[in-house]
Amino acid sequence: MRKAITWIIIVAVLAAVGGGGLWLRSRQQAAEQVVEVLRTGEIVQDDLEITVSSSGNVVVERRVDLAFETQGTVRAVYIQVGDRVKAGDLLSELDDDTLVDAVRQAELGLAQAQLNLQQAQEPADEAEFRLAELGIREAVQAMEVADTSAALAQVRAAIDQTRAQEYEKDAREAYEKYTDILDDYGLPAAYAAGITAMYMEAEGNVGITQLRSEVAIQQAQSQWLSANQRYAKATRDLELLQQGADESQIERLALQVEQAELSLEQARADLASAQLVAPFDGIIAAVNLQPGTAPPSPARPGDHPAVTLLDDSTVYVDLTIDEIDIGAIFEGQPVELTLDAYPDVPLSGVIERLSAFSRISGGIIAYTVRARLAETDSVAIRDGMTAGALITTAVLEDAVLIPNWAIRTDQTSDEIFTYCYCLDSGEPVRRPIELGARSEAWTQVLSGIDAGSSVALVSESVNLFDLQGRPPGALRP
Repeated sequence: MRKAITWIIIVAVLAAVGGGGLWLRSRQQAAEQVVEVLRTGEIVQDDLEITVSSSGNVVVERRVDLAFETQGTVRAVYIQVGDRVKAGDLLSELDDDTLVDAVRQAELGLAQAQLNLQQAQEPADEAEFRLAELGIREAVQAMEVADTSAALAQVRAAIDQTRAQEYEKDAREAYEKYTDILDDYGLPAAYAAGITAMYMEAEGNVGITQLRSEVAIQQAQSQWLSANQRYAKATRDLELLQQGADESQIERLALQVEQAELSLEQARADLASAQLVAPFDGIIAAVNLQPGTAPPSPARPGDHPAVTLLDDSTVYVDLTIDEIDIGAIFEGQPVELTLDAYPDVPLSGVIERLSAFSRISGGIIAYTVRARLAETDSVAIRDGMTAGALITTAVLEDAVLIPNWAIRTDQTSDEIFTYCYCLDSGEPVRRPIELGARSEAWTQVLSGIDAGSSVALVSESVNLFDLQGRPPGALRP
């Protein structure tokens, strides 16, 4: 057991000694290694623009999905994708023959209601009185004629019924005599077929004559009732003319006019709903209409809009800014923009609106900022394009600046610090520096190097032992 422990201790000591030797050898090789200069530059003194970068998508001023408000069949489509339209332009329409008829009927109804109200409000003239009196006289005459017709019908009915009854009596007596003779001579009843038919006809004629008489009397009575109704109406019309329209009647007729106006308004709205009209100037982005078919409807799930219209008079970019940078963003701030579709074309804009509500994007709290693009004819900007933005938030004047590519970070010690390589007689020399604000290409130097100094980007070989800052096996204090 003691021998095993002894061997373990010996092996550990040998490993530590060997590791230390390897560490010393690697440090010596690193010290003796010649670095390669990849790039050189100069420390300058200039203004430093502090910027915030972001990205987003192009949006237009307005986007609207249009659809018919009524059902029907598409009669015509007057636009296609890419067309520019003006506000009020007719884009498409449905078959509207039935709706046109409904408007005409509503117009006639309104005209009649207005005429009735006008007549009620105006005093009756002499011609209207004469017309009403003439109506009464005609009704009275019609009643007298109906009375006479009823009396004649009753007299004629009595005469006709008497004649029919007498004829039936004679036919019955003749029939009875003839059948008695046949019985006396023992002849068959078939010999009485003719007189039997005559008797049955006479008997049926009694009922028919009575029915015809009743119908004639009823017709005469109906004529009298109709004439009596005309008389009552003519009498009432004359009384109304003499009395004039009362207030309640005027109100009732006025309400009828209002109702007719509403009916006409609804009919015209129904007719207008059969037309798809551009609500503003813009460009057609989508058309889902075919003549002779039913148009898409928002009420049907899955239906596309009939027409999509974009107002591209003003173009924006909606940017995403995280909460760290949002405090430096304000309305009216200039923005440099580039589109992925045109990476070599610089565009400009201005911050127009900052959202008051945050959203979480990738675990980071961010805000939507809208930038308005300046007008340009150099490229065709389309809704939804991806854009990058660079927003200048501050300017440091006369700052000592170092290129970002020249800044290095030392992580081989317990405290991380930054440094750069300065050229001394053409040889790169490592020098610690203290940094301040940073932009996309430059960083402010607070101390450690002066303006006019030359800096270099060199190739460094990193030893794994250097990252620990101590030889393998060494204990951390």
